Amino acid sequence: MPRPSGMGSLSLAVWIEMKKAQGLGRSWKYLTTCEKHHLRMITIIIGAIRATEIEINDQVRKHEIIADAIKMVAQFRADWVGLGRSRRMVGFTHRGEFEIDIKRDLAPGSHIHETLGSIGCNTSPLGAGERILVIHVHLVLDATAVADAGDVDGEMWTNKVRDIMLTTWPGTRRTQAKALYAKQTVLVAVRKIYGYCKKRRYEYSTGGYGDVPTKYVAPYEWIWRRLLIKIYASTKTEFRSKK
Repeated sequence: MPRPSGMGSLSLAVWIEMKKAQGLGRSWKYLTTCEKHHLRMITIIIGAIRATEIEINDQVRKHEIIADAIKMVAQFRADWVGLGRSRRMVGFTHRGEFEIDIKRDLAPGSHIHETLGSIGCNTSPLGAGERILVIHVHLVLDATAVADAGDVDGEMWTNKVRDIMLTTWPGTRRTQAKALYAKQTVLVAVRKIYGYCKKRRYEYSTGGYGDVPTKYVAPYEWIWRRLLIKIYASTKTEFRSKK
């Protein structure tokens, strides 16, 4: 996109923002026109599957694991729709993506150890060829149509959403609703979240739960990477509202 001539400093800033928006998914672009206090980044841990390399090498068991992951995503979609039908979450729009992380270590007392234990996952020490698949979703939730005019920082509607998520998907740090960074423009924040949702990094990581930063430490072994590729190819990973 060439820069038009004769632009003042403000126009230049706008042009720079437009350049940064290139590559943003078409259905996400409307979010860049929203007020910052109407947007929140949501993360929800849907479920977890514990598996071994022996199971993945068994074709029957591998297909069962893939089917279990697909069912978890489908159930989550149904539960989310149910929130709208029950009138608990009406008028919100969202854009997001389902993702799977693989864990090879569950340090006792760590956030991920506590989170998975709270949703009924076996958190005993993992064997050398054993992993846990953590199925989750990242999304941007837009409350433009439902937020009260007096809710200037968005915390009123956000707290209601937090309560709804906690009762629908109970668990320690299982659900998170975070405001966009204050120092970022909406356009930059949405672009970064879009990239984060679409990243699909086939790498082991630490952190990423609660307020612990994510740190990538090593690539997944091919057997696990291939499993994730198969799961992603077998289900729709985009998670978005109709509007």
